[in-house]
Amino acid sequence: KNRKMQEGGLDYRNKVILAPMVRVGTLPFRMMSLEHGADIVYSEEVIDKAIISSTRVVNEPLGTIDFIKPDGKLCYRTCVTERPNVFQMGTNSAEGALAAALKVYKDVCAIDVNMGCPKHFSVSGGMGAALLDKPETVREILTTLVQNIPIPITCKVRLKATMAETLDFLKMVESTGIKAVTIHARTKNCRPTQPAQWAALKEIVDSKVLSIPIIGNGDVYTYADIQAMKDQTGVDSVMVARGAARNPSIFSPVAKAVPEMMKEYLKHAIITDNNFSNTKYVLLYMSKEQGKWLSQTTQGVALHKSKTYEDVCAIWDLLEFYAEFQRDLEKKIADMKEKQGEGNTIEYKRARLHQDDEEEERE
Repeated sequence: KNRKMQEGGLDYRNKVILAPMVRVGTLPFRMMSLEHGADIVYSEEVIDKAIISSTRVVNEPLGTIDFIKPDGKLCYRTCVTERPNVFQMGTNSAEGALAAALKVYKDVCAIDVNMGCPKHFSVSGGMGAALLDKPETVREILTTLVQNIPIPITCKVRLKATMAETLDFLKMVESTGIKAVTIHARTKNCRPTQPAQWAALKEIVDSKVLSIPIIGNGDVYTYADIQAMKDQTGVDSVMVARGAARNPSIFSPVAKAVPEMMKEYLKHAIITDNNFSNTKYVLLYMSKEQGKWLSQTTQGVALHKSKTYEDVCAIWDLLEFYAEFQRDLEKKIADMKEKQGEGNTIEYKRARLHQDDEEEERE
Protein backbone atom coordinates (compact mmCIF):
# COMPACT_ATOMS: atom_id res chain seq x y z
CA LYS A 1 0.00 0.00 0.00
CA ASN A 2 2.77 2.44 0.93
CA ARG A 3 4.65 1.71 -2.27
CA LYS A 4 1.55 2.63 -4.22
CA MET A 5 1.22 5.93 -2.39
CA GLN A 6 4.89 6.63 -3.04
CA GLU A 7 4.20 6.30 -6.74
CA GLY A 8 1.28 8.69 -6.49
CA GLY A 9 1.64 12.15 -5.05
CA LEU A 10 4.26 14.60 -6.23
CA ASP A 11 5.59 14.51 -9.78
CA TYR A 12 9.26 15.52 -9.76
CA ARG A 13 9.74 15.70 -13.54
CA ASN A 14 10.03 18.98 -15.39
CA LYS A 15 9.88 21.13 -12.26
CA VAL A 16 11.67 24.22 -11.01
CA ILE A 17 12.20 23.91 -7.27
CA LEU A 18 13.17 26.19 -4.40
CA ALA A 19 16.12 24.64 -2.56
CA PRO A 20 16.20 24.15 1.21
CA MET A 21 18.09 27.11 2.65
CA VAL A 22 18.80 27.59 6.34
CA ARG A 23 17.47 30.96 7.58
CA VAL A 24 16.39 32.15 4.12
CA GLY A 25 13.81 29.46 3.41
CA THR A 26 11.26 30.20 6.12
CA LEU A 27 7.54 30.44 5.28
CA PRO A 28 7.39 34.00 3.81
CA PHE A 29 10.16 33.22 1.34
CA ARG A 30 8.58 29.91 0.30
CA MET A 31 5.19 31.57 -0.23
CA MET A 32 6.76 34.27 -2.36
CA SER A 33 8.66 31.70 -4.45
CA LEU A 34 5.42 29.82 -5.19
CA GLU A 35 3.80 33.09 -6.25
CA HIS A 36 6.60 33.77 -8.69
CA GLY A 37 6.45 30.37 -10.34
CA ALA A 38 8.36 27.81 -8.23
CA ASP A 39 6.67 24.42 -8.78
CA ILE A 40 7.76 22.91 -5.44
CA VAL A 41 9.28 24.56 -2.35
CA TYR A 42 11.58 22.89 0.20
CA SER A 43 11.67 24.12 3.79
CA GLU A 44 14.83 25.23 5.51
CA GLU A 45 16.57 22.19 7.05
CA VAL A 46 14.95 21.28 10.37
CA ILE A 47 16.81 18.92 12.70
CA ASP A 48 14.86 15.75 13.59
CA LYS A 49 15.30 16.27 17.35
CA ALA A 50 13.88 19.80 17.11
CA ILE A 51 10.67 18.70 15.39
CA ILE A 52 10.30 15.63 17.65
CA SER A 53 10.36 17.80 20.79
CA SER A 54 7.97 20.37 19.30
CA THR A 55 4.20 20.56 19.73
CA ARG A 56 1.96 20.89 16.68
CA VAL A 57 -0.39 23.84 17.06
CA VAL A 58 -3.12 25.00 14.69
CA ASN A 59 -2.56 28.76 14.76
CA GLU A 60 -6.08 29.93 13.92
CA PRO A 61 -5.50 33.69 14.17
CA LEU A 62 -2.61 33.47 11.71
CA GLY A 63 -3.98 30.65 9.55
CA THR A 64 -0.82 28.55 9.93
CA ILE A 65 0.28 25.20 11.36
CA ASP A 66 3.07 25.78 13.86
CA PHE A 67 5.51 23.36 15.45
CA ILE A 68 6.57 24.99 18.70
CA LYS A 69 9.63 24.05 20.75
CA PRO A 70 9.36 23.42 24.50
CA ASP A 71 10.76 26.92 25.13
CA GLY A 72 7.89 28.46 23.16
CA LYS A 73 10.05 29.34 20.15
CA LEU A 74 8.96 28.41 16.66
CA CYS A 75 10.58 25.36 15.06
CA TYR A 76 8.69 25.15 11.76
CA ARG A 77 5.66 26.90 10.25
CA THR A 78 3.56 26.01 7.21
CA CYS A 79 0.03 26.70 5.98
CA VAL A 80 -2.51 25.04 3.69
CA THR A 81 -1.76 27.41 0.82
CA GLU A 82 1.92 26.45 0.86
CA ARG A 83 1.63 23.65 -1.67
CA PRO A 84 3.43 21.60 -2.86
CA ASN A 85 5.66 21.86 0.20
CA VAL A 86 8.54 19.58 1.11
CA PHE A 87 9.86 19.25 4.65
CA GLN A 88 13.63 18.89 4.70
CA MET A 89 15.11 17.21 7.74
CA GLY A 90 18.59 16.84 9.14
CA THR A 91 19.04 13.44 10.76
CA ASN A 92 21.71 10.86 11.55
CA SER A 93 19.51 7.86 12.40
CA ALA A 94 16.51 5.94 11.09
CA GLU A 95 14.87 6.17 14.50
CA GLY A 96 15.12 9.98 14.68
CA ALA A 97 14.10 10.39 11.05
CA LEU A 98 10.98 8.26 11.50
CA ALA A 99 9.88 10.00 14.70
CA ALA A 100 10.28 13.40 13.00
CA ALA A 101 8.48 12.29 9.85
CA LEU A 102 5.55 10.87 11.81
CA LYS A 103 5.18 14.25 13.49
CA VAL A 104 5.03 16.30 10.32
CA TYR A 105 3.93 14.18 7.34
CA LYS A 106 0.23 15.10 7.45
CA ASP A 107 1.09 18.78 6.91
CA VAL A 108 3.48 18.37 3.97
CA CYS A 109 3.52 16.85 0.47
CA ALA A 110 6.89 15.09 0.76
CA ILE A 111 9.90 14.67 3.04
CA ASP A 112 13.52 15.15 2.00
CA VAL A 113 16.59 13.96 3.89
CA ASN A 114 19.58 16.32 3.84
CA MET A 115 22.76 14.52 2.77
CA GLY A 116 24.47 17.51 1.24
CA CYS A 117 25.07 20.19 3.86
CA PRO A 118 28.85 20.50 4.40
CA LYS A 119 28.57 22.96 7.31
CA HIS A 120 30.34 22.07 10.55
CA PHE A 121 27.10 21.96 12.54
CA SER A 122 25.57 19.26 10.32
CA VAL A 123 28.67 17.19 9.67
CA SER A 124 29.86 17.14 13.29
CA GLY A 125 26.44 15.79 14.27
CA GLY A 126 26.70 12.99 11.69
CA MET A 127 24.07 14.68 9.51
CA GLY A 128 24.15 16.34 6.08
CA ALA A 129 27.22 15.56 3.99
CA ALA A 130 28.58 13.23 6.73
CA LEU A 131 25.98 10.72 5.51
CA LEU A 132 27.70 10.48 2.11
CA ASP A 133 30.32 8.33 3.85
CA LYS A 134 27.78 6.18 5.71
CA PRO A 135 25.86 4.25 3.06
CA GLU A 136 24.43 1.71 5.52
CA THR A 137 22.99 4.44 7.75
CA VAL A 138 21.55 6.13 4.65
CA ARG A 139 20.00 2.88 3.46
CA GLU A 140 18.41 2.36 6.86
CA ILE A 141 17.08 5.92 7.14
CA LEU A 142 15.54 5.97 3.66
CA THR A 143 14.15 2.43 3.80
CA THR A 144 12.53 3.11 7.16
CA LEU A 145 10.90 6.31 5.88
CA VAL A 146 9.71 4.78 2.60
CA GLN A 147 8.16 1.79 4.38
CA ASN A 148 6.42 3.75 7.13
CA ILE A 149 5.49 7.17 5.75
CA PRO A 150 2.70 7.39 3.15
CA ILE A 151 4.07 10.41 1.24
CA PRO A 152 7.05 10.62 -1.16
CA ILE A 153 10.53 10.44 0.38
CA THR A 154 13.52 11.99 -1.39
CA CYS A 155 17.10 12.96 -0.56
CA LYS A 156 19.55 15.67 -1.52
CA VAL A 157 23.17 14.60 -2.03
CA ARG A 158 26.50 15.89 -3.32
CA LEU A 159 29.02 14.37 -5.70
CA LYS A 160 31.45 11.91 -4.11
CA ALA A 161 35.20 11.91 -4.78
CA THR A 162 34.93 9.78 -7.92
CA MET A 163 32.17 9.19 -10.47
CA ALA A 164 32.17 5.44 -9.70
CA GLU A 165 31.52 6.13 -5.99
CA THR A 166 28.85 8.69 -6.87
CA LEU A 167 27.00 6.24 -9.14
CA ASP A 168 27.20 3.44 -6.54
CA PHE A 169 25.78 5.74 -3.89
CA LEU A 170 22.96 6.88 -6.19
CA LYS A 171 22.03 3.31 -7.11
CA MET A 172 21.87 2.47 -3.42
CA VAL A 173 19.58 5.40 -2.54
CA GLU A 174 17.28 4.59 -5.45
CA SER A 175 17.03 0.97 -4.26
CA THR A 176 15.39 2.13 -1.02
CA GLY A 177 12.26 3.26 -2.89
CA ILE A 178 12.72 7.02 -2.80
CA LYS A 179 10.77 9.09 -5.33
CA ALA A 180 13.54 11.42 -6.60
CA VAL A 181 17.09 12.53 -5.83
CA THR A 182 18.60 16.01 -5.90
CA ILE A 183 22.27 16.19 -6.80
CA HIS A 184 24.22 19.31 -5.86
CA ALA A 185 26.98 19.31 -8.48
CA ARG A 186 29.80 19.89 -6.01
CA THR A 187 31.70 17.58 -3.66
CA LYS A 188 31.45 18.22 0.07
CA ASN A 189 34.88 19.88 0.17
CA CYS A 190 34.02 22.19 -2.73
CA ARG A 191 33.52 25.83 -1.74
CA PRO A 192 30.40 27.59 -3.02
CA THR A 193 32.70 29.95 -4.97
CA GLN A 194 34.05 27.04 -7.05
CA PRO A 195 31.96 26.39 -10.17
CA ALA A 196 29.37 23.59 -9.99
CA GLN A 197 30.27 20.56 -12.09
CA TRP A 198 27.45 20.41 -14.62
CA ALA A 199 29.50 17.93 -16.67
CA ALA A 200 29.25 15.47 -13.76
CA LEU A 201 25.45 15.81 -13.78
CA LYS A 202 25.44 15.03 -17.50
CA GLU A 203 27.63 11.97 -16.88
CA ILE A 204 25.20 10.72 -14.21
CA VAL A 205 22.19 11.24 -16.49
CA ASP A 206 23.95 9.60 -19.46
CA SER A 207 25.00 6.58 -17.37
CA LYS A 208 21.28 5.71 -17.07
CA VAL A 209 21.87 4.06 -13.68
CA LEU A 210 18.79 5.83 -12.27
CA SER A 211 15.17 5.53 -13.28
CA ILE A 212 13.84 8.02 -10.69
CA PRO A 213 13.83 11.76 -11.53
CA ILE A 214 17.14 13.56 -11.09
CA ILE A 215 16.97 17.13 -9.80
CA GLY A 216 20.06 19.19 -10.64
CA ASN A 217 21.37 21.90 -8.30
CA GLY A 218 24.29 24.32 -8.47
CA ASP A 219 25.04 27.68 -10.15
CA VAL A 220 21.56 28.59 -11.35
CA TYR A 221 21.45 32.38 -11.04
CA THR A 222 19.01 33.51 -13.76
CA TYR A 223 15.83 32.24 -15.39
CA ALA A 224 17.91 31.39 -18.50
CA ASP A 225 20.24 29.23 -16.39
CA ILE A 226 17.32 26.92 -15.55
CA GLN A 227 16.87 25.89 -19.18
CA ALA A 228 20.65 25.90 -19.74
CA MET A 229 21.13 23.33 -16.97
CA LYS A 230 18.42 21.12 -18.46
CA ASP A 231 19.87 21.43 -21.97
CA GLN A 232 23.47 20.85 -20.92
CA THR A 233 22.94 18.03 -18.43
CA GLY A 234 19.61 16.35 -19.24
CA VAL A 235 18.38 16.48 -15.62
CA ASP A 236 14.63 16.08 -15.11
CA SER A 237 14.22 19.13 -12.88
CA VAL A 238 16.23 22.07 -11.59
CA MET A 239 16.61 23.25 -7.99
CA VAL A 240 17.53 26.87 -7.31
CA ALA A 241 19.25 28.07 -4.12
CA ARG A 242 21.34 31.26 -4.04
CA GLY A 243 19.87 32.52 -7.33
CA ALA A 244 16.44 32.55 -5.67
CA ALA A 245 17.72 33.99 -2.40
CA ARG A 246 19.11 36.95 -4.35
CA ASN A 247 15.92 37.46 -6.36
CA PRO A 248 12.87 35.17 -6.01
CA SER A 249 11.52 36.36 -9.37
CA ILE A 250 14.11 33.97 -10.90
CA PHE A 251 11.21 31.51 -11.21
CA SER A 252 9.42 33.67 -13.77
CA PRO A 253 10.55 34.69 -17.28
CA VAL A 254 10.31 38.40 -16.49
CA ALA A 255 12.69 39.36 -13.70
CA LYS A 256 11.61 42.02 -11.22
CA ALA A 257 13.94 44.58 -9.67
CA VAL A 258 15.34 43.47 -6.31
CA PRO A 259 14.17 46.50 -4.24
CA GLU A 260 10.63 45.78 -5.49
CA MET A 261 11.03 42.13 -4.48
CA MET A 262 12.30 43.19 -1.07
CA LYS A 263 9.11 45.18 -0.48
CA GLU A 264 7.05 42.18 -1.57
CA TYR A 265 9.03 39.89 0.74
CA LEU A 266 8.47 42.29 3.64
CA LYS A 267 4.70 42.07 3.10
CA HIS A 268 4.88 38.26 3.15
CA ALA A 269 6.97 38.39 6.34
CA ILE A 270 4.42 40.66 8.02
CA ILE A 271 1.42 38.49 7.19
CA THR A 272 3.17 35.29 8.34
CA ASP A 273 4.20 37.05 11.59
CA ASN A 274 7.81 36.18 10.82
CA ASN A 275 10.50 36.89 13.40
CA PHE A 276 12.10 40.29 12.74
CA SER A 277 15.75 39.19 12.85
CA ASN A 278 14.98 36.50 10.27
CA THR A 279 13.18 39.02 8.06
CA LYS A 280 16.07 41.48 8.26
CA TYR A 281 18.56 38.69 7.50
CA VAL A 282 16.69 37.81 4.29
CA LEU A 283 16.34 41.45 3.21
CA LEU A 284 20.09 41.94 3.73
CA TYR A 285 20.79 38.75 1.76
CA MET A 286 18.64 39.98 -1.12
CA SER A 287 20.48 43.30 -1.10
CA LYS A 288 23.92 41.61 -1.34
CA GLU A 289 23.98 41.76 -5.12
CA GLN A 290 22.77 45.34 -5.28
CA GLY A 291 26.20 46.94 -5.56
CA LYS A 292 26.27 50.09 -3.50
CA TRP A 293 22.54 50.08 -2.69
CA LEU A 294 23.14 49.03 0.92
CA SER A 295 25.86 51.52 1.73
CA GLN A 296 24.98 54.49 -0.46
CA THR A 297 21.21 54.81 -0.66
CA THR A 298 18.93 56.18 2.05
CA GLN A 299 16.91 52.93 1.93
CA GLY A 300 20.00 50.73 2.19
CA VAL A 301 21.48 52.63 5.12
CA ALA A 302 18.11 52.58 6.92
CA LEU A 303 17.80 48.80 6.40
CA HIS A 304 21.26 48.27 7.82
CA LYS A 305 20.41 50.26 10.94
CA SER A 306 16.88 48.88 11.40
CA LYS A 307 15.99 47.22 14.70
CA THR A 308 12.21 46.72 14.40
CA TYR A 309 9.49 46.02 11.88
CA GLU A 310 8.44 49.67 12.13
CA ASP A 311 11.95 50.68 11.00
CA VAL A 312 11.90 48.53 7.85
CA CYS A 313 8.23 49.27 7.09
CA ALA A 314 9.07 52.99 7.04
CA ILE A 315 11.62 52.32 4.27
CA TRP A 316 9.05 50.76 1.93
CA ASP A 317 6.06 52.84 2.98
CA LEU A 318 4.36 49.89 4.67
CA LEU A 319 3.72 51.34 8.12
CA GLU A 320 -0.04 51.46 7.60
CA PHE A 321 -0.06 47.94 6.11
CA TYR A 322 1.87 46.69 9.16
CA ALA A 323 -0.31 48.51 11.71
CA GLU A 324 -3.49 47.24 10.06
CA PHE A 325 -2.25 43.65 10.06
CA GLN A 326 -1.25 43.89 13.73
CA ARG A 327 -4.69 45.25 14.71
CA ASP A 328 -6.39 42.54 12.73
CA LEU A 329 -4.25 39.79 14.28
CA GLU A 330 -4.73 41.08 17.82
CA LYS A 331 -8.50 41.14 17.25
CA LYS A 332 -8.45 37.54 15.99
CA ILE A 333 -6.44 36.48 19.04
CA ALA A 334 -8.91 38.27 21.37
CA ASP A 335 -11.90 36.69 19.58
CA MET A 336 -10.33 33.26 19.88
CA LYS A 337 -9.69 33.71 23.60
CA GLU A 338 -13.29 34.81 24.10
CA LYS A 339 -14.57 31.81 22.15
CA GLN A 340 -12.47 29.47 24.28
CA GLY A 341 -13.99 30.97 27.43
CA GLU A 342 -12.51 32.24 30.65
CA GLY A 343 -11.80 28.77 32.02
CA ASN A 344 -9.26 28.02 29.32
CA THR A 345 -5.75 28.26 30.69
CA ILE A 346 -4.03 27.90 27.33
CA GLU A 347 -2.28 31.18 26.76
CA TYR A 348 -2.08 32.03 23.06
CA LYS A 349 1.50 32.95 22.39
CA ARG A 350 2.81 34.44 19.21
CA ALA A 351 5.54 31.93 18.53
CA ARG A 352 8.40 33.57 16.74
CA LEU A 353 11.01 31.81 14.75
CA HIS A 354 14.17 31.83 16.79
CA GLN A 355 17.60 31.84 15.19
CA ASP A 356 19.36 30.01 17.96
CA ASP A 357 23.06 29.38 18.40
CA GLU A 358 23.13 26.20 16.39
CA GLU A 359 21.77 28.07 13.38
CA GLU A 360 24.29 30.85 13.83
CA GLU A 361 26.96 28.16 13.79
CA ARG A 362 25.55 26.70 10.59
CA GLU A 363 25.93 29.98 8.75
